[in-house]
Amino acid sequence: MQLDETIDKWFEQTFEKFQKEVHPPAENDLFLAGVLFASRKYVRAVLLLLSQKHALPAKALLRCQCELFVKTLWCLNVKGDTEVAKQAIHDNFQRWDYSRLIEDKKLLTDMAKYAEGDFKRDLQLSLEKVAKDVEEYKSRGIKMIEKVPFLCAKLSHDRGKEEMERIYPEIYRNYSRAIHLDRNTFSRLVRHEGERIACYDDWDDDIDNLYANCLCMACDINILIREYYNWPIGKLRREHGALVSKYNS
Repeated sequence: MQLDETIDKWFEQTFEKFQKEVHPPAENDLFLAGVLFASRKYVRAVLLLLSQKHALPAKALLRCQCELFVKTLWCLNVKGDTEVAKQAIHDNFQRWDYSRLIEDKKLLTDMAKYAEGDFKRDLQLSLEKVAKDVEEYKSRGIKMIEKVPFLCAKLSHDRGKEEMERIYPEIYRNYSRAIHLDRNTFSRLVRHEGERIACYDDWDDDIDNLYANCLCMACDINILIREYYNWPIGKLRREHGALVSKYNS
């Protein structure tokens, strides 16, 4: 079975468990199903890019995948399986959404300062809606979530997993360079060498390493969701281990 088929099977099997065992789905369940499908879409895109040796844009998508995993893990980092725990998880999801609204409000406010005519009116309407949603969250005491590095540090402390602390510098921060393009990005694509300008098709990254990281993130998202519902993960772990060893050999 090909690599992309194996990984896609993980997502399909996790969703099959949703269909069979999660009914009727609560809002938390629908959110997690959305996380699953968003992750699958990004993984498919990363594998497609890597198959064509496009390391730079693949890293940008892997950074998004990393953020998705960290924030979802943080939302689920609640002890117990009581209604109180489920409400705490729901509140965490809402904090995530509230943080998104705050950023959206800032962007719309800045854009409205310089817009004119119909565009300005459209922005104002959007801003009014976002501001209303922000106030609704505020009235219920919902707060913003911390930035990714702080979430990684907290998760490392709470769960006793040192690898969570390494996720930020080794994956999130490193891969962010593929999103926030700057002089360093350009200097790795175009260089003055002797009497000529040398152009490179992509960064000189180890493609196999990017494949391995994509595998890990796809596996981690599926394990995270399956563990939340107490679904078996042994076969998934074995398949993941066999695939990673192939790319680390």
